[in-house]
Amino acid sequence: MGSFTKHRYLLAVFVIAGLALSGCSASESNSNNEGRGDSEAADDSSEDTFTAKGVLRDRTLPGYRVGEVCDGPNVFNLQDGYEFKIQAEGKTVAMGTLPSGTFSKEEGNFCEFEFSVDDVPAGLGFYTIDLGERNGHKEFSEEEMRTGVVTKTEKFEGGI
Repeated sequence: MGSFTKHRYLLAVFVIAGLALSGCSASESNSNNEGRGDSEAADDSSEDTFTAKGVLRDRTLPGYRVGEVCDGPNVFNLQDGYEFKIQAEGKTVAMGTLPSGTFSKEEGNFCEFEFSVDDVPAGLGFYTIDLGERNGHKEFSEEEMRTGVVTKTEKFEGGI
């Protein structure tokens, strides 16, 4: 082998070895990135769900002081322990239970039930609070459900 051919041969060996090493390095780098992606995905798992919150305002008869617990027969539809559904895409995705309500005279006589429901699946766009056949349902955006809806039960559709 001539000197020129030897140099070309050695150059080819070094180039091939360099490519092989950089290929290993790139795959190691990719596996490290994938690992980081997995841990980032694990960190984002909290974004798979959210806490829906808000206040349901149910009409009531006067006779309470503002801020006083107002459960009982004077409240029209809801009460402490009332169960409701959160639905999306036609399926129930979470359940909630109302706590005791407190009396408010804002815009009339209302018993306000502040609710919070954890582990609602995120990313479904719109969600329906379903108060059952008697009290109806109403749809809200995910953003509204995250920041806190405030609505009167008399604005719900489909109740009897």
